[in-house]
Amino acid sequence: MTSIHSFTGQSGTVYQFNVAPTGFHHGDVAGIYILLAGSLMMFDPKVLYVGKTASALDRPGGFADGHHVQAAANTLGFSHIGFLAAAYELQRDNIEQDLIAGLNPPLNVQHRTNAFTGLGRY
Repeated sequence: MTSIHSFTGQSGTVYQFNVAPTGFHHGDVAGIYILLAGSLMMFDPKVLYVGKTASALDRPGGFADGHHVQAAANTLGFSHIGFLAAAYELQRDNIEQDLIAGLNPPLNVQHRTNAFTGLGRY
């Protein structure tokens, strides 16, 4: 089961993400993904991490399996994955940077100055 949720970047741009529980695969699509903690029933998600990929297939197990922030995300309650298709690398770079700057995810250390380091650098 997937649902659509909006997240706003620092620029004020609102991005619509397809959100699903962990383990959902989005196929061979380039885009932006977000790791979330929260429930779909009372969906008030905490954005844990924002990343980009040239293919969602490169992120097995719904993006987290083997990802460099997996252990920290699990510790923080990782429960859902959001995905936004974005075909072009420059587009993915811009959206990723905008969302990181606007959402301030605790597990992102790039594109921000106050990265969460309580669980080590990921």
